[in-house]
Amino acid sequence: LSHCSTFVIAGHETTATTLGWLLYELSAHPEDQRKIWEEISQACLQNTKLSSNEYDSMPFLNAAIKENLRLHPIAPTLMRRAVQDDCLPLSEPIITKDGKILKGIPIPEGQTIHCSIYMYNRLPNIWGPDADQWNPNRFIGDRAQPRTLLGMYGNL
Repeated sequence: LSHCSTFVIAGHETTATTLGWLLYELSAHPEDQRKIWEEISQACLQNTKLSSNEYDSMPFLNAAIKENLRLHPIAPTLMRRAVQDDCLPLSEPIITKDGKILKGIPIPEGQTIHCSIYMYNRLPNIWGPDADQWNPNRFIGDRAQPRTLLGMYGNL
């Protein structure tokens, strides 16, 4: 019971922040706001109280939510500690100051690693040349990203 306030406050802040960014993006993109309004209005013709299945059947609403979470992640960075020596592979080799070509970065056991979800979600080689721009259509149909993205919920 003593932890209830923590869960309520933590859940409230993350939800409010996500909704705030979504409202910001929709106010900046009225054509997308209209599409969502039309989807919800169509779903409400049959029912005044929508079920979770009905929300799942609204492709543009879900695409807008995914795009919002991509551009404005609640946890913009993740920290992990290496439990064993490892090597982090690079998508492209880099050349060090002394001319060595690295295809991976050695990570010693105990090293803290900071992963920038914010930057990963804006990489043009993953999300396309418009990676920094609001575009819910990237999550619709054939434009949806492959499920090989980082993490269990990489494609949300």
